[in-house]
Amino acid sequence: MSFRWKDYRAKGRTRHKTMTLSADEFMRRFLLHVLPTGFLRIRHYGLLANVGRREYLARVRDLLDVPPPEPPKEARSETPRPTFVCRCCGAVLRVVEVFPRRGMFVTTVEFRDLASLCEVRTVLEIYGARLAAERASETERQELAGLVAELDRPEAHDQRALMAFDRRIHQAIYRCAHNEFLARTLEEYYVLALRIWHLALDQASGLEAAVQQHRPLLEAIRTGSGDDAAEIMRRHVDDFERAMRRVMLGA
Repeated sequence: MSFRWKDYRAKGRTRHKTMTLSADEFMRRFLLHVLPTGFLRIRHYGLLANVGRREYLARVRDLLDVPPPEPPKEARSETPRPTFVCRCCGAVLRVVEVFPRRGMFVTTVEFRDLASLCEVRTVLEIYGARLAAERASETERQELAGLVAELDRPEAHDQRALMAFDRRIHQAIYRCAHNEFLARTLEEYYVLALRIWHLALDQASGLEAAVQQHRPLLEAIRTGSGDDAAEIMRRHVDDFERAMRRVMLGA
């Protein structure tokens, strides 16, 4: 692949050059300019250009006889936001996730996240369940029947195995919706809910009963009943929020 590019270090006619790269190397370089999801690129020019912003602004303030701004004070709410704390040391619990090629992110998990998260999941999960019931192929409906059969197995599951099975069910439903963007978004929000679930794992009870709630949901999708699937999914997300409230706040 060949393309023209401008070399700003060169002068005159030699500034415009041609470069030839393999397709893989071209895509690698191109994707270096693509920001991760949720980030926004902001470019500043003139007085706000990074190369001399501090000196430029100081000179402008001096010419206008304007004092430099005071450092911003941290806004404090009269009502502290509840957070999940360690029962041993009292420190705020933090969730650490590693993203390939993006490094490690450490975030504070707060109860406010649960309410906002479930508010969004209720809308998206309902829509996804309805689409799944309408669009699932015959092969996918057979896959859902296999998941129902796994629910009927008598052997006991530990907590983490049940969580893994719950995720498999949700991922199968997302695939049945046949909407790549919706499936990707639902998966992101499911992972966030999974974070909170992991925090309450040692305190939560009735996990197997919660997973068993998927039986009528899978049957509704398998039989093509979109209205039933949407209503069952709504109750499922609502039950998750109430269960987490009981565990974390005793509400």
